[in-house]
Amino acid sequence: MFSATKSTMPHPAQVPSEIVSKWQEIVDLLAEIVHVPSALIMRAEPPSIKVFISSNAKRDPWGVVSLDTGFCCETVMKTRQSLLIPDVREDERWKLCPDSNLGLISYLGVPIAWPDGEIFGTLCVCDNKRNEYSGLYIRLMLLWRDVLQADLETLAARQRAEEALQESQERFRILMQFSFGVYWETDAQHRFIRQEFADRLADAPAPGSEIGKTRWEVPYLEPDAEAWRKHRETLDAHLPFRDFELARPTSGGGKRYVSVSGLPVFDKAGRFVGYRGVGRHITERMRTDQALRQSEARFRTFVDHAIDTFMLHNQDGIVLDVNRNACESLGYSRDELIGMTPFDFDADLNTVTWQRYGDRLKAGDIVTFESRHRRKDGTVFPVEIRVREFCQDGGRRLFISLSRDITERKRAAEAFREKQVELTHASRVATMGQLTASVAHEVSQPIAATLTNAQAALRWLGSQPPNLEEVRQTLARIVNDTKRAGEVINQIRALIKKAPARKDSMDVNNTILDVIALTRSEVLRHGVSLQTDLATGLPLIKCVRVELQQVILNLILNAVEAMSCLNEGARELRISTNTDISNGVLFAVRDTGPGLDPTSEDRLFEAFYTTKPDGMGMGLSICRSIIETHGGRLWVTANEPRGAVFQFTLPPEQDEPVRAARAMVGPDPSMAPLRAETPFTVA
Repeated sequence: MFSATKSTMPHPAQVPSEIVSKWQEIVDLLAEIVHVPSALIMRAEPPSIKVFISSNAKRDPWGVVSLDTGFCCETVMKTRQSLLIPDVREDERWKLCPDSNLGLISYLGVPIAWPDGEIFGTLCVCDNKRNEYSGLYIRLMLLWRDVLQADLETLAARQRAEEALQESQERFRILMQFSFGVYWETDAQHRFIRQEFADRLADAPAPGSEIGKTRWEVPYLEPDAEAWRKHRETLDAHLPFRDFELARPTSGGGKRYVSVSGLPVFDKAGRFVGYRGVGRHITERMRTDQALRQSEARFRTFVDHAIDTFMLHNQDGIVLDVNRNACESLGYSRDELIGMTPFDFDADLNTVTWQRYGDRLKAGDIVTFESRHRRKDGTVFPVEIRVREFCQDGGRRLFISLSRDITERKRAAEAFREKQVELTHASRVATMGQLTASVAHEVSQPIAATLTNAQAALRWLGSQPPNLEEVRQTLARIVNDTKRAGEVINQIRALIKKAPARKDSMDVNNTILDVIALTRSEVLRHGVSLQTDLATGLPLIKCVRVELQQVILNLILNAVEAMSCLNEGARELRISTNTDISNGVLFAVRDTGPGLDPTSEDRLFEAFYTTKPDGMGMGLSICRSIIETHGGRLWVTANEPRGAVFQFTLPPEQDEPVRAARAMVGPDPSMAPLRAETPFTVA
């Protein structure tokens, strides 16, 4: 039996009746023209080969019943070649053909194929006597075969068209299921004539319940009458429309939101026949949008009631949005501020700082700085500004700036500074009180020397003759002693005087020697041996002289007082200077007192903390504040084998503005060690 490989392209299982009738006429006419008892169209239906159409000629010995032509047709289908057998009895190859048992003597067959090449069957004629079948008959057979194959091509094209239509309908159905909630059609009077709802749609209306009604005749909750009027104007003008939103009531008393879009339909004559369109159910989107609007309203309320100024900028700095405080603080309306740049209201902004801040923002930093904003009326006020990247909007970088009016903070800081100045002055006055005996000694010495020299001058004048040279020398000594007393008094007056702070360039070693001169008597009175190790070539520093003197004086007196309670052991005080790794000045006061209490070491610089029975606890706190204000650091460590070392650093004059902005605490292990040389000694 013949077997065929199944085609990848399915073929129609049924041949339409009109084609069957046409083919019937062909085989009947073929049998009559060729003068044979039977003409057949065989069809391959694996695993069989069956008679599809047979001639109805009177001389047809096989009639119209099925006939298995056997080996002959199978050979034509397999070889896809025409086959002519004039007489099976004379051909050894066909003597045993099963068809010969039914009286088949001669055979002529040609293959019939689908457009894709798959075999449909054969067109053949059979005779019960010898037949040579002339070339004219063979050409006729091939012509009829071409007619049959043309019909098969038409069937295949129709099959492809039907399958494409089915696929298109299936794609449309899937599109409807997953993209839209309903497909609809209306007539020329805008009445629904067709509605197809997606299976997934909840709360869909009953099938057919809206057919014959217009969209506005179906119960609705939204929109309002004006929106419906505009929509009907669009429909009556036969214009396309998109995303017309309406709300239908649901069975549960809620709302079902729908977004409808449609296109007008015209017939071949151009007459309007209705609309076709789709609807998307947007209930969840509407709920989400409503929740988002509520959230945005809450956020806007929060932002508008914030005490800070909020501004949203694009990457060029242009203001995109502001809060209410921005309008109130700057005196502009929201519409006026939108479109401005910070250059329009920031009094201190320039292109250099703008570029610097921009580079930091591009690097992902949060930029915080102080500036001054200018109001619409021209007045300015100080602000603290904080800028950071806010979000990405379609590839654009957006930035949000928060500005806070710090006028009151500045006033409070100024008031605090004034109080601190007063407290620092009071601390200096209190410190000077501790030096009463030392000051009296330092002043009384040149006064006593002046008296002695004056008496000597009188004696030289009273001698005969007067010794004028001796008188001149004695008077010179009086002048020097008077100057010495005046210098001591001036130093005391400078320490006690309440004057505006002014930073001057100075040599720290000279300041140290001035303070040592004031404390000489106090050091000697307590039996303390004072040594100095002052490095040469130190950089100049820029500071308030009287404040630096106050720090050095406080540290020296604290060391002397700490050692005054020792009953045994040497009382040694060493003052040294050096440079640190940043070319700043390192100052150290090293004593051999009882040392530090580990439990209270961290609190030594706290305000109002003291280890003295009659102390106020402000001295070291003020000292640290002074040093940090000058850009330095003050800390304490233990001395070996006993005692304490108080150290501070100050930046060189050219670095002072930069270092003054820092507030650093704790020891720096990188500081250079103190030298052991002792060029200056008080014992």
